Amino acid sequence: MCDEIGGYSNDVFKNMKSIRLLNIYHDFTSTKPTTLPDELRWLTWYEYPFSSLPVGNLRKLVGLEIEYGNIEHLWIGYKFLPNLKFIHLQWLGCIESFPDVSGAPNVESLILYDCTNLMEVHKSLGTLRKLAYLNMTGCYNLKYLPSMIEMESLETLILSSCFMLEKFPEVSSRVEKLSNIYLRACPYLKIIPNSICELKNLKVLDLQECRALQHLPEELGSMEKLEELWLGSQNPNCLWPSDIISFHTWTKLCCLRKLDLSCRQIEEHDFPNDFHAFSSLEELYLSDNSKLVHLPASISHLSRLKHLELNECQHLRNIQGLPSGIQVLKASNCSALEEIEDLTEEYVSLHKIFLPGCERLLENQENLDKMLQQSFVKKCAAGDHVLSIRIPGSKIPSWFKEQQLGNHISLKLPPEWHTDIKGFVVCGVFQGKWPRVRITCATQIKFKFGINATLMPELEVDIINAFAVNDKLSIWIVYVPFSLYQQQTYDDSNREGNLLINISEPLMLGKKAVRCGAHIMYKEDVESMHQIGSCIHDYQDFHFLHDVNDGTVTYAEKES
Repeated sequence: MCDEIGGYSNDVFKNMKSIRLLNIYHDFTSTKPTTLPDELRWLTWYEYPFSSLPVGNLRKLVGLEIEYGNIEHLWIGYKFLPNLKFIHLQWLGCIESFPDVSGAPNVESLILYDCTNLMEVHKSLGTLRKLAYLNMTGCYNLKYLPSMIEMESLETLILSSCFMLEKFPEVSSRVEKLSNIYLRACPYLKIIPNSICELKNLKVLDLQECRALQHLPEELGSMEKLEELWLGSQNPNCLWPSDIISFHTWTKLCCLRKLDLSCRQIEEHDFPNDFHAFSSLEELYLSDNSKLVHLPASISHLSRLKHLELNECQHLRNIQGLPSGIQVLKASNCSALEEIEDLTEEYVSLHKIFLPGCERLLENQENLDKMLQQSFVKKCAAGDHVLSIRIPGSKIPSWFKEQQLGNHISLKLPPEWHTDIKGFVVCGVFQGKWPRVRITCATQIKFKFGINATLMPELEVDIINAFAVNDKLSIWIVYVPFSLYQQQTYDDSNREGNLLINISEPLMLGKKAVRCGAHIMYKEDVESMHQIGSCIHDYQDFHFLHDVNDGTVTYAEKES
């Protein structure tokens, strides 16, 4: 039945008792419904226009999804919803409190995402014993949580960007499955209770950007299953003291794979003399440390370390004694860095080196030059893996026979090239900031009968967060294996063509390579390197995205 305004009236669902699924967009009805279908199992309502939801008769409801809208409270008082398992509320700016859910004891997943004015949740939330996933990201004004977490099935708890949260609840001994806690960007969070250390299955503890944190639980270093510990910041203006870091108490972190101490001002002598307790560490983030002058010698004992970041360590003077298995080294904008060891011989797995903004290295350029040698690129080519190098400099190596001013270059591809080529090496010279760089490679193939075709799709190679803060020139070299391209089969074996290469900054900031070069790496060039190349890359910090619609392949660094 329609009302006078033209929408449906408040009893629109009165005669729809058998409907089990409702998916509604915006103002389906101009007045708040008095009831919803009794048999309803799942309700999705985008831009719900009313202040509350009539759920009194929804005893069979399993899932509830509301995105955007004017809802102020989900319901008032106790509601019996025995089959409700999923409550997903997103981008609700009017809701200020989350209701009593003691009548919905079977909820398994609860999302309150970007409910920016939510200030408190009912204490019954802490007793949902079947709740496995709780995500309250972006609840900026949330101040109060239940004093005790007793969710026996809880596995993942996300409270990131809950800016006003000051205290994390105590954790009951019955909470045995919790493995992931994300508290990133809770800037007023001061206390993490000791009871968190009773979580024997905790694998991820993210406290990044928690700048008000006064101390860490004493037993944190005894959490034997902890795999990721994030204690740093991505804001270079936050130079935090190292008071809460006590390496000597971290004695049993034998499963820890990722440790973030960015912006923590840790001196060389603060590090342990040996890293025996960190035997599984693969990623270590020490960027934005103004007190670090030399790397601790003990860092070489981290036999499994693959990824090391030292960006913006303004007083770091040298880089020596890296673990032999290192694969990624980032030390951008270390203005005092004047010496770096030869990275091209011992470190056979190293495939990503970022040193832009380290201009003092040019005063002793010998080891920089070694990174630009063709033999170093061949090592990675033998393993059929991407190699990416960014260092100070302005000259493309002479072994790039094809060089061109600007950011476009074309390579002539000989007949039978598709069976002989191992990959392509591309080099660009850039000036100033370029936070994100893309290489696009495409082919134009010409057959002997004059028919043109595209054998390979475009390939985009993205380098993220590889920037310099000054106007100095820097060189970027990347090796792209031919295996990344989508292989296609043609009857004509004498096809030939051109490889068209473009190097640019894709964010419309006008940054382009001022000079570029390209080089074809043939299989015969790397045959002698196969034994070395086979050692490379048991670990990757980049990924490839393949769009099945247009064939585009994107290489991008994983977010750290």
